[in-house]
Amino acid sequence: SATLSTTLSTAGEIILKVQGKDSYCNDGFDYTLTPSIDKTNRDTDEDGFIDTEDDCVELVGTSTNDRSGCTDSDGDGWSDPDNGWGVQNGADAFPSEASQWLDSDNDGYGDNLDGFQGDHCRFSRGYSSSDRYGCLDSDGDSYSDPDPGGLNGYEAWFAHPAGKGDAFAYEATQWNDTDEDGYGDNWGDS
Repeated sequence: SATLSTTLSTAGEIILKVQGKDSYCNDGFDYTLTPSIDKTNRDTDEDGFIDTEDDCVELVGTSTNDRSGCTDSDGDGWSDPDNGWGVQNGADAFPSEASQWLDSDNDGYGDNLDGFQGDHCRFSRGYSSSDRYGCLDSDGDSYSDPDPGGLNGYEAWFAHPAGKGDAFAYEATQWNDTDEDGYGDNWGDS
């Protein structure tokens, strides 16, 4: 009785020949071959993650941060959301933008300030986009409201002209006051 064992690094086949002492297996013994497959380190989808560590066993993927071996379209390490795994579970909130993956306040701007359209106010939902992204914009003119105490963002944010914030936070047609006269710079084009 003997045991033969081999491991293939890729899919393939093994040809096994049994030969007796007299080259014809005519020695009066019966030979039985019993093949078995060791499933311990199987990688069903062949993505480099063994099945026991692969969160998407039958789906080729490269994600490593929230799940292992799932689809990661932008290559940032965070898996794309799918039917069983959403952003609330840790999936990538921006599956097509490698520089962003999380949006804590759900305003559409990613928490990574250094990434594409980084949210300057990541814990306060806002839709400003002209002076900074993702901060409160009370009048909807795309300029963020001033935040001199820095309560909503990373830093204090002053109204124009001292800063870049909306000098008229509740007037959608005005946002700058360069000469500080209390009247907005946009005139005659209403």
